[in-house]
Amino acid sequence: MRAVEPAVDDHSEPEADLMLLCIRAAEDFDGRGCAHPVAAAAALVARGVAGLDRVAFAERFGRSESEVEATEAGAVAFGDLPDEVGNLLEASGRLDLLQIADLDRAYRCLAAAVMADLPIDCVWIQGRLAGMAVDGCARAVR
Repeated sequence: MRAVEPAVDDHSEPEADLMLLCIRAAEDFDGRGCAHPVAAAAALVARGVAGLDRVAFAERFGRSESEVEATEAGAVAFGDLPDEVGNLLEASGRLDLLQIADLDRAYRCLAAAVMADLPIDCVWIQGRLAGMAVDGCARAVR
């Protein structure tokens, strides 16, 4: 018989799943009609990684508070996000920027299909998100 090590509770908080947080935030932004939901989610998560409020974040990276607010509101496209957003997300080591870019592409493809009123039942999204295989279908709402 083998002795079992006692469980050690260091009372630390577990690391958040930033990929899932980004996906859920993008869904929320999309539901509110945001122009660039994935970019808004990425910007918000990046500021969270930095642990700064909007004013401190703007000051630290030489931006105006209105620029930070507009970015987090989805007024800036994913490809036009400030460098610090990508740098903070990448440095966190807790999500993959390529997965976020794929998510942005999927949202743009779905939006284009809906806007063009294409005769499709759904847009398929395939890939690996947060370590799990994803094969999903997003219904085009008309």
